[in-house]
Amino acid sequence: MFLFFDCYRAAITGAGRSDIFVSIHCNSFGDPGPSGAEAIYSDGSVRGESLANCIQTQLVGLCGLVNRGLKTTPLYVTKHTNAPAVLTEIAFISNPDDASKLGDAQWQDKFARAIASGVTDYGA
Repeated sequence: MFLFFDCYRAAITGAGRSDIFVSIHCNSFGDPGPSGAEAIYSDGSVRGESLANCIQTQLVGLCGLVNRGLKTTPLYVTKHTNAPAVLTEIAFISNPDDASKLGDAQWQDKFARAIASGVTDYGA
C-alpha cells in the first residue's frame, strides 16, 4: 500500500511541475530515548543533499532539536523523483518531549516555518 502512494508521489514530481520534493514525517522507535530531527536524501543527489542540509539546519537552529544529521537511505520517494527530494523526520513521536512538541500548535508552526526557511535558503 505504501509503495503505491510513494509511486504516485514520485510520479507527480516527474510531470515536470516540481522544483523540489519535501516529504514531512515523524520518526518512531521502540525505546523512548531517541529524539531529534534528521533529513534523508538519495545517495549521489548533490541537489538533494543541499536541500536536506538547508532544511536540517533550520530545524535544528530554529526549533532547538537534537541534530541526527543527514542520511542517505534508498527511499522510493527520494530516489524516483526528477526534483531534488528530501524526506524529513522532524521529531520522534515515541519520545515524550518530542511528542509534546509535535502535539503543540505553536511548535507545529515552528516546524513549518523552519522547513519553509530551509526551502527558501535552498532557493537563494
